[in-house]
Amino acid sequence: MSLFYNQLIKSMKYPTDSYAGKTIIITGSNTGLGKEAARHYVRLGVSRLILAVRNPEKGESAKAEVQGPDPKPAVQVWRLDMASYASVRDFAARVEAELDRVDVVLLNAGLARTWLVMAEGNEEMVTVNFVSTFLLAALLMPKLKETARRYDSTSPTLTIVTSATHGHTQLPQKSAPKGHLLQTINEGPSPTSNWAEHYAITKLLQVLTVRALSTLHKPPSSSTTTTTPVTINCVNPGLCHSELARDMGWRFWLFKALVARSTEQGSRTLVHAAAQGPDSHGCYLSECAVVEPSAFESYLKGSGPGGQKINKTSSAVQLIHIPTGIVVKSQATRSRSQNRNVARRLLAEKIDALRNGNQSRAALVGLREKKRADSAAKKSRRKYRKLDHDRAQSASRSSDGPGHPDTPKSTTSRHS
Repeated sequence: MSLFYNQLIKSMKYPTDSYAGKTIIITGSNTGLGKEAARHYVRLGVSRLILAVRNPEKGESAKAEVQGPDPKPAVQVWRLDMASYASVRDFAARVEAELDRVDVVLLNAGLARTWLVMAEGNEEMVTVNFVSTFLLAALLMPKLKETARRYDSTSPTLTIVTSATHGHTQLPQKSAPKGHLLQTINEGPSPTSNWAEHYAITKLLQVLTVRALSTLHKPPSSSTTTTTPVTINCVNPGLCHSELARDMGWRFWLFKALVARSTEQGSRTLVHAAAQGPDSHGCYLSECAVVEPSAFESYLKGSGPGGQKINKTSSAVQLIHIPTGIVVKSQATRSRSQNRNVARRLLAEKIDALRNGNQSRAALVGLREKKRADSAAKKSRRKYRKLDHDRAQSASRSSDGPGHPDTPKSTTSRHS
């Protein structure tokens, strides 16, 4: 009954804060929750709003709906394809070059598919919902920190839109070898057989990674000496009437028709989460309140089996040693300097392994040459033994016939 109450009866808090002078980025904002959140920010006086969309044409249509006839605020449509790492990097580079500040980033773009599509080496839902989401988060973090340093009146926030479905999976891949989680997910059953499980896994990874990032980037209220004045959190908007699951079957659509809340109501949770400040750092929000995520997420976050592997999934450091082309991947735990130290150690180990491998290959080549020489010698010996044997047989046959030089003359001929 609580599901029906929360979805159909309970009203989400109506946003009232002012965003005058602030710049906001919303991904996946040409439709659904992102577009409705954009409407709220325009109503609340945002100075600059970036609609980050995969299809600029649809983005322009959304801009016309959101902005209306008033040229202020400045609503801009920027292209961003979350299925492409190059597009994510290009978008982040444009943010760095063209925006003097970023106060709120709403990473709302998401994907749910019932068939298998690969993107950047991973199943597309994994790429869009998880890898690209946190790649973009990492690339935008410097601009958020810079905004906090330059403008005392703001507390920049990065909010990731997740889902309560993160509690609907037991993560069958939790025992994957360290560093092979995504590969194990890719090698498992495809979304065609169970799309809901795949989608839930990507959402669980989001919640876990937000927790991991919150330990790497401390909020201003932290007692530690090094703090980051940027809040990172995630929000569950609930089941809403949006286009996210437009490819699902009739059973899902029937359930959605019965219990889904309006897209506008769901968008309020996004705006609310992005306004909660340091008290919500690392938190999971739902129904416009900080709540505990699923019990399974808490289990993974702790010291239970798989916890350490999952918590470090998002903080991989990759270095390429130019002279050798060796790629080193290291799991980061706390700081950038520690990341470098771990990566350097692994790089040294890889180079040593390469050298040892070269020596081993040289020894192997020598061994193969020796084996070939021994084999040739054996063949030669067999050949000459056969020749000797043939000669002996020929001599034996000749000794039994007339005229052989070794045949003694008869007595008669000798006396005659």
